[in-house]
Amino acid sequence: MRTPRLLRLLFLPLLLLCQGMALGAYVDNVLLTPASAPVGTAATVRVTARIADPTVVPNSLNLQRVDPQGRAVLVGDLRDDGLAGDEAANDGTYSLQFTVMEERPGPLTYRVSAGVRGKLLRVFSNPATFNVTGAFGTGVSITQPANLVFVNQSPVIVAGTTGDPNAAVTVNSIQATKNGTAFQTTVPLQEGNNTITAVATNSNGTDSTTSIQVTLDTTPPRVTVDSPPNGFSTTEPGITVSGIVNDIVVGTVNSQQARVTVNGAAAAVVNRTYAAAVPLQLGQNSIQVVGRDQTGNSATTSVTVTRQAVTEPYIRLVSGNNQSAAIGAALPAPLIVQVLNGTTPVPN
Repeated sequence: MRTPRLLRLLFLPLLLLCQGMALGAYVDNVLLTPASAPVGTAATVRVTARIADPTVVPNSLNLQRVDPQGRAVLVGDLRDDGLAGDEAANDGTYSLQFTVMEERPGPLTYRVSAGVRGKLLRVFSNPATFNVTGAFGTGVSITQPANLVFVNQSPVIVAGTTGDPNAAVTVNSIQATKNGTAFQTTVPLQEGNNTITAVATNSNGTDSTTSIQVTLDTTPPRVTVDSPPNGFSTTEPGITVSGIVNDIVVGTVNSQQARVTVNGAAAAVVNRTYAAAVPLQLGQNSIQVVGRDQTGNSATTSVTVTRQAVTEPYIRLVSGNNQSAAIGAALPAPLIVQVLNGTTPVPN
């Protein structure tokens, strides 16, 4: 008699569920040694599982950690080869050594998973519990300043939190003041990159550490004007000012590392160079360029450009200036100039 399709669809999940319920019959005697460790302490734990059922696939066993929501994370594979903590090869007892290091007290749940011949789902052992003991958590974190930040003054205020409210904290060997789990102190910096390390000595005798990198930059950037040269004269109503801005940074200098203004207007900064279009008045024009780095240090340079009245034929730029393209590629627009006699175009 054929089973109706709907009945088969309902029967399959029930079959899979029954397979999952038979877990303890295949993976037995799961043992964690030791079964507990103090909070904040790295403990080497050995898990063993006895396999007596011949339907279990050899070398398919692994250890999983299960969170309170039932989600599993793979810890590692168990082995029966007499190596890496396994006492004897091929004795049916599979082993794994792993490290437990927790900053919060409480129970941890583990299970052993194995493949079974002829079944779609893996089977699981009964849960094994590892207890992280202690009255308080451990750990330390720095919340101020941010990691990899640049600053232009020393000392800096360093603040953060600990897991243990009774922990004593030093920052670069300077004793910090505590208020519950919060701590704060001031730390002097040297010019350049500085490592700031906080050490919390917890009430259970363990130490927790964390570090960040802070760069002290009190040196202003270097800014130059490459074009136009100082004292340049032109009949054009405007001119492009370009040059180089440089600073002590990791990598090159772009708009995130330095800002440039030309007569108060922002200039684009790309790969240590900048450019900006500046209008000119008849007569002498002072062009001031200010470079400012990410910590606020600034440097200023200036040039003078004279715009002359048109009294004789000259060449005027029409279009095509300030373009960019990849090496070997054509520019988007042609370069066009015009010869004028006063305001009248010269023929041809």
